[in-house]
This record gives sequence, C-alpha cells and structure tokens, in this order.
Amino acid sequence: LAILQGFSAWEAQHPIKVESLELAFSHFANATLGYGGRLDFLGEVGEVDLEGKPGNFQRLVVDWKSQETKPNKPFTIYPEWGVQLAAYAHGIGEPDLPGLSVIISRNEPGRIQSYRWTEDWRWPAFEALKYVWHSPLGAGSRLRRN
Repeated sequence: LAILQGFSAWEAQHPIKVESLELAFSHFANATLGYGGRLDFLGEVGEVDLEGKPGNFQRLVVDWKSQETKPNKPFTIYPEWGVQLAAYAHGIGEPDLPGLSVIISRNEPGRIQSYRWTEDWRWPAFEALKYVWHSPLGAGSRLRRN
C-alpha cells in the first residue's frame, strides 16, 4: 500500500505518457552488445505547473526502486542505478536517452524521490564492468566454461 501511495503522489506531480512497460531487449542486445535486460518504463514524464497543468514532458528510461526508509533520513541513491539505466538506453538503441530512478518508500506511505541521471561516466563504467564480466576474471567467463 505504501508503494502505491508513493507512486500516486509522484504521478500527481509528474504525469506520464507510457510508450512501453517491462520492455525486454535481450533478443537484440545479446547478439550485438553482449547483454540484455528488461526496462521498467519507456515514455514521457512531465511536470505539473503552479496552475496544475501538465507540461514539460521529456522522453526517459525510468526504473522504479523501493526502499525501507527512516523518517528525516534521505533515500540512498546507488550509482549503479545510473549505470543500469545507461545500459538500458544503449540496449534499446537510444544511447542519448536520459534515465530516471524513482525511489518509493516501502514503509512511509507517500514518500518518494526521483533522481535524473545524465552523467557521462555511466556508459563507460558499464562497458568496463561488462569487459571484466566476460574476461577470465569475471563470472561470465566461468559460466561459459561449465
């Protein structure tokens, strides 16, 4: 219930136009990029102005997260979330698409925060991690041997 209340509060201020939900891109990306995934949301996210009218829509890749929270303590935003969203944007063939993490409290109804990822380090970080994963040092190499 807390998660639904959080989403409702967020969506009241950030109207959405859904293009795809739970979009899998494994069939394309595995063959060409060496990874795959399933993104939560692809579409437009807007803002509500002071008069209550929606506007300023921007096309984004969005990933929903939930988190246990403590009153008056900030949400924890993990940098790997930004890396994940960069990989999703590349995986669907739109590398310049910004990412948005929306974090919803599991235990404080209505508490929610979003973080927009635009930093340039995210895709190179993913490529480096993927390289290690497929190298003799990574789990991907061990999985192929067994």
